Amino acid sequence: MDLRARSTMGATRDYCPRRSWQVPVLFVVLLLYNGSPAVAPAQQQQQQQQQQQQQQRSVPPAAERAHAPPFLRVAVDSVDSSYVVSVGGKPWLHSGTLRFFVNGEWHGVHTTTPPPPASICGPGQPHKDIATGSVWQHFPNATDASCCAACQAAPRACNAWARLTSAEPTFPQDTCILFEGGRGTKPSSSRTAQVIDSSAPALGQITGTLELTAPPSTLPGNGSDRFGRYVKTSADWLATSSKGATTAFTTSFRTYANGRTIVFEQAIAKGAIGTAHKNVTFADGVHGQLATTEPHPFLQFPSFNVSHPGSIFAHPKQAGFTGWQGTMVRIHGPFSGAPTTADLGLSSGPVVVYDGLENGGSNHALVVSPATHFKGATMLRWGDDWTVGMSGEITGVPAGFKHETILVAGDAGVTGAMDYYGKVMREAHDVKKVPDRVVGKVGYWTDNGAYCALRTLAPAATRYL
Repeated sequence: MDLRARSTMGATRDYCPRRSWQVPVLFVVLLLYNGSPAVAPAQQQQQQQQQQQQQQRSVPPAAERAHAPPFLRVAVDSVDSSYVVSVGGKPWLHSGTLRFFVNGEWHGVHTTTPPPPASICGPGQPHKDIATGSVWQHFPNATDASCCAACQAAPRACNAWARLTSAEPTFPQDTCILFEGGRGTKPSSSRTAQVIDSSAPALGQITGTLELTAPPSTLPGNGSDRFGRYVKTSADWLATSSKGATTAFTTSFRTYANGRTIVFEQAIAKGAIGTAHKNVTFADGVHGQLATTEPHPFLQFPSFNVSHPGSIFAHPKQAGFTGWQGTMVRIHGPFSGAPTTADLGLSSGPVVVYDGLENGGSNHALVVSPATHFKGATMLRWGDDWTVGMSGEITGVPAGFKHETILVAGDAGVTGAMDYYGKVMREAHDVKKVPDRVVGKVGYWTDNGAYCALRTLAPAATRYL
């Protein structure tokens, strides 16, 4: 997929129009009245004032914001360009590793030593999932021997394989699945598997280098864009491949005057080629089409180290997150840990990290979401890093390419933060709400295959609701 050519099949604003950014639906009962009882004018005015206060609960008054420190802020190290995102005065997210797949190879600040040759293939054991591994290729009609041989011959860091001994919902029997980054296996009777090189790097070799050519600097004065007034800090980088090819790019973040919004931006002034490191395949799942392979962002900015001792996830008793996966809302309470690859990927939406009140938290919440290119953006885990950016299935980007990720914080829990995030995004993209009979009338949702209806059962003619 090449972003230099736009398709006419989808929205003209977004790249990768073939995949829609799904809007999730909760299977809930909507208890909304068709009308409201008559009330006295004074009472009605009081109710309106209470509603306005409720809607604005996530955002303090302008006068208060002018004298209070930003509720959401980011601090950057002027030497190595690392950064820390703080919510309500407490550090929540620390920067992870910056990586860039361009000109056909991964680039990083530090390169990695190639692993020793893979071991000789042995018989597959009755195992299933390859721990911490990432699926990058599969093919049908395999044997244990041919599957292992394909892993050994792969022109990438394949270090584990699995063959299906019985059919699964996604793949037929005798499908061979190749992994990169496998560290161990989990028992299963439906697959045979083998880790043939446990020393292989988690997700491919870092053979190119990233050099900081202009350290982080804050531009004087304030700028203004569709999100409001901001102060911008940016850094310049140069990616140099093992063959000498170079690509310059810029990373930056904008802190907005409302004290609740930060936008991270990655910009490639002259464009880039060779940014695709994995193809994507899809399969029909219970909740619609889901990706069976998940490419990592080719330029991973921002990136958050969720295992950092100062991270919000270092407080598992309080930290939780809510994500949008396919057509479902996934709620992960305290002790769930940080988002994993299973919680993220191409079929996911925004992620809300929160500090729960029930365990002594502060009821603060932070939304992490693409702000542009919704159909091509993705988030995944690479080891300890929660990586954000554009999908690694994209083969190239044009000159002047920019991608934005927005962070929005609130102090009224997940609902308050999402409410304010929606307001900010609608205003920024000039989206107008339209009348919706689904949320304006009494109704209900049912799960797939289930129903709740008035039905006659013969011969008793008993009615059930």
